[in-house]
Amino acid sequence: MMRWVSLLAMILGVSSGVSAHPITFDDLYGLASAGDAVVSPDGEKIVYVLRTTDLRANRHSTQLWMMNTDGSAPVQLTYGDAGASRPQWSPDGKWIYFTSSRQDGNQVWRLPLSGGEARQVTSGPGGVSTYVIPPVVNRLLFVSRVAPDCENDSCQRARIAFDREHPDRPRLRPDQDGP
Repeated sequence: MMRWVSLLAMILGVSSGVSAHPITFDDLYGLASAGDAVVSPDGEKIVYVLRTTDLRANRHSTQLWMMNTDGSAPVQLTYGDAGASRPQWSPDGKWIYFTSSRQDGNQVWRLPLSGGEARQVTSGPGGVSTYVIPPVVNRLLFVSRVAPDCENDSCQRARIAFDREHPDRPRLRPDQDGP
């Protein structure tokens, strides 16, 4: 309850030492926002995405953070311009999976909680739209954009590169329900 009162006081600018002024666009967009919170399998930790905005550079950043479920000991897990999103815990709680566009478009990465760098897990040419970590740790299911007429990764990569170079080109899809 005290956290809510403190948060409300901060937003309204009534805490001591803060000059009150009407909330501006810069105030709102300068606030960090947290989302995609996921509780660890043992219920002790929470990993979440923190989005911050740099108004002068006209860009935002999304990074992974972790804290205890009581709100204590927040620690930043990821850094860099590519950002991170869609965190998920491994079933054993030893790894955090997430998506990032660090290399090869948006791919799944795995970060060991014992220390060390995140490693890329997927490398699909169409990137990863969404993914699931099933109870079996050595498996990962993901959804990726593919061209149905391409039979290999090099064809997929070429098609994606062509589509990026020609974003206004009309695309016709065969009628799936045809006569």
